Amino acid sequence: MTPHRALLVAMAIAWLHGEVARAQAQPAPPEFEAASVKPNTSGERRSGTSTSKGQLRMDNISLRAWIQTAFDVRDYSLSGPSWLDSERFDVVAKIPGDAARAQVPAMLQALLRDRFHLASHWESKEIPGYALVPAAKGAKIQPVESTGNSSNLTSDGKIEAREIPMEGFALLLESALDRPVQDLTGMPGVFDLRIEWMPDNAPAERSEEVVAGSLFSALQDRLGLRLRAQKVSVRTLVVDHIDRVPAAN
Repeated sequence: MTPHRALLVAMAIAWLHGEVARAQAQPAPPEFEAASVKPNTSGERRSGTSTSKGQLRMDNISLRAWIQTAFDVRDYSLSGPSWLDSERFDVVAKIPGDAARAQVPAMLQALLRDRFHLASHWESKEIPGYALVPAAKGAKIQPVESTGNSSNLTSDGKIEAREIPMEGFALLLESALDRPVQDLTGMPGVFDLRIEWMPDNAPAERSEEVVAGSLFSALQDRLGLRLRAQKVSVRTLVVDHIDRVPAAN
């Protein structure tokens, strides 16, 4: 072996040792201590999630909702087979005693890979969305002094938020519209905001309680803001493969 070749081999071995050391130094991805995943064929549409005494329960959860929770994505930023909505499961999982709450989504990801052999990747896609901007006559709101006591409450046809930045308010609007909303108001600081509107699925008797019509008109009339339609670049999770039937518990 020539000296030059020996040097290349030595460098390659040193690099491999470094890679192994780095891999060993990285903590293992968090996983549930134990988990039961069973198909739910009840036909019910309601689902629920709860955590108590170190145990996570997801009742009648669709695969789509599970993936959205695990990867923090919304309908518009998840691409996968249509049956993700129809296949539902009951999940009971034991959370390790030393695990932080923030680690649960990673554990849900690991469970999807283990039981459903999920394979996925991220892509950037442009989809229809909105820009949040001041209305033609200007915003009707002013920033408030921050006390560190922020909160928000959302329901069908109602958003109440305390000490929220405009970027956070845009996220609340995303939930109401199921479309990405980009904050382009250029308004720094935090705000106390409240709007109410008539949602599409509201019962007829509620029309007497709500003065504003659509969310769009409520934003402009109450806050002096508007939503401008535009294309928005969104980081999208693409499901490459997922089993319809989970591996045995």
